[in-house]
Formats: sequence, structure tokens, C-alpha cells
Amino acid sequence: MYRLAESHNIKLERIAAVNGRDPANFAEFEKHRAATVNDKIISNTDMACALSHRKAWKYLLDSADEWLAVFEDDIHMGKDFSLLIDSAWIPRGVELVKLEARPNDVLLGVAPVCSIGHRRLYRLGSSYLGAAGYMISRKAAGLLLKYTEKMDVPVDSVMFGSGCALMSAIEIHQVLPAACIQEYELAKIEAREDGLPTSMIRHTGARRPFHKSLLRRVNRKVKQIASLARSKPVAVEPMQAPQFIPFE
Repeated sequence: MYRLAESHNIKLERIAAVNGRDPANFAEFEKHRAATVNDKIISNTDMACALSHRKAWKYLLDSADEWLAVFEDDIHMGKDFSLLIDSAWIPRGVELVKLEARPNDVLLGVAPVCSIGHRRLYRLGSSYLGAAGYMISRKAAGLLLKYTEKMDVPVDSVMFGSGCALMSAIEIHQVLPAACIQEYELAKIEAREDGLPTSMIRHTGARRPFHKSLLRRVNRKVKQIASLARSKPVAVEPMQAPQFIPFE
């Protein structure tokens, strides 16, 4: 990652990730873990990933900076990547910018809010999961620390899932074309067999009895409705037809 960043004239600062296989971290996982919507348990690797991102958000809030660019350790950077790192180009009102390409279609606003180099910035109008590359404001970091005190979905769902409270509280945007992509996704596009695989293990665990599961779901839905009622919904704008975001 250091060599990659240097090739783009970028200086990285490493924040050590949380190890999902280290028993010393298991108590912290339990502190933040909640049952998922299908009443299974989020895996330790998902919890470790979320706590790693929480460390980055705390790093921003402990600094004097207004923005932080966050990258997981398996990305490729696109051309003119360094243009994005200076947050001066980001318009007022934008609080979270997703830089990453994912393999599914997404809804974007009809009109771009700004341009940076050959890329344009659009309002994100649907779920677009993945947290391998993004730029985050102090406001978004504070909200995400609050929303991840207890997690019943992986961190990318909290950040970029249309059913989560964050998308109703702030404006989230996507660059087009995307500026980074994870190695295992690029390997699939390039039909390579030597790609570095992901180590993420999604939801695992035994189901609870039905009556306990139903009660948890009702309690969770009540809390979600209360959270949305307390927040001022972000205005919805017209969206384009679903489209694939290329990586360049």
C-alpha cells in the first residue's frame, strides 16, 4: 500500500486493523455485536472490520481535520487518484464520498453535483455496499460512531445501505468513474486466478427460538423508527436508471 500510494504521490498513515482471530479482541466484539435481521450472529471478521473503521473515525475526530480518506489494505487506485485526496473539491453539504467500484448496479442522482478531473460526483440513491475506499467528514464520522455502538449488520451496510439511518441523516455521494477497487473484485473482472482473496466471513451462528427472534425484530424496528423520527430526513432527488460503476 505504501508503494502504491507513493506511485500516486500520496503519503499514507497506517492505522493498524483489529484482528478478528485474536481472542484478546473477542470481548470488544461482544460489546458491539447484536443479532442480525435473520437472527444470526455477525462474524468476528465482520466485527473486526467494523472496529477497524471505528478507529479511523475516532482518529479524524481526535484531529483538527474536517475530512479523512480511508482505504482498506487491498485496493487498486485509478488514474489521477491524487486529485481526490484534497477535500477542497467536495461541495458543502456532502458528508460521505464513496470512491470504490462494486460489481452491482446502483442508483445515482440525475445531475452531478460537481466534477473533479475526469470524474463526476453524484448523489447515491440506493444501497452500494463495500467500504474499501471513501472520504468522510467529521459529521459523518460522529454519526457512524453512534450508529455502530451496537451492530446487527456489517459496517458497509451501516455506511452505504439504503435501509440504515445514515442515508436518511446525511447526503452520501459516489464518484463516477470509481477511483479504487478491491483486488479480489479486479481479479474477477480481469479473469485472473492469482487474485488476493477476501478473508471476510459473513454471518454465522445458531438461530434463537422463534418467539425470542420475533421480539428482537419488533424491538429493533421500534428503535429504527424512533431513530429516523429524531433525524431530519435528507431530501430525495430524481434518480437515473440503475447503472454499473466502472473503475478507471
